[in-house]
Amino acid sequence: TSIYVGKRIFLLILSKSLVSEIQKSSKDKQDLKTNIHQEITLNEDREAKQRRRSKRIEKKLRHEAFRRNSVSPFFPISLSTINRRNIYGENLLYRAVAQEDIDLVRNIIKAGGSVNVQDYAGWTALHRASVEGFYGIANELLKAGADVNARGDEQITPLQDAVKEGHYKMAELLLWYGADPLLKNEMGRCALEEASDPSMRKLLKSYVAESRRDSVSGRRELC
Repeated sequence: TSIYVGKRIFLLILSKSLVSEIQKSSKDKQDLKTNIHQEITLNEDREAKQRRRSKRIEKKLRHEAFRRNSVSPFFPISLSTINRRNIYGENLLYRAVAQEDIDLVRNIIKAGGSVNVQDYAGWTALHRASVEGFYGIANELLKAGADVNARGDEQITPLQDAVKEGHYKMAELLLWYGADPLLKNEMGRCALEEASDPSMRKLLKSYVAESRRDSVSGRRELC
């Protein structure tokens, strides 16, 4: 009997020891997983920061090259320079918007450049700013008298561009300047029908309701 009891005690101690080792091993594995995850996260953060830095440098170099090829830093911008088009019908203002060069945009406006010139496809500088989400540039164009309801290719408006790309603040800006949320493109769709984001739809619906209140019954086709 004493031998049997001794065996039981030995087995119990061994069992507890094994459980302790397993628990320790499990904790070590979990710690290892946590450390690996943290290291991966840190590496991803470093890579993301490096990509952002590279993009900023690339953007700065593009701006500098664009300025060198387009505008002389020693002379005021002439209207002939502003109105010169490339093979796509894009003038200097449109290209400045595409490069997100807000200082050049301001200088062109100050020099008397038109903000409503269309390229050969019918797009204006405001269309480009809207589709890209360049809020500050769009604001400068609108303050200078850009047509907020300009129709581009397929009768698309800047608001429809902004909505389709999900640029909420841009859509809000365009609506504030009088963009019509009920205008339809060649596909028969208005800005509200282009919206997929719930907050964007809510914003547009509030302006659609306002437009309906202001419209004369039967004289305007609604979405």
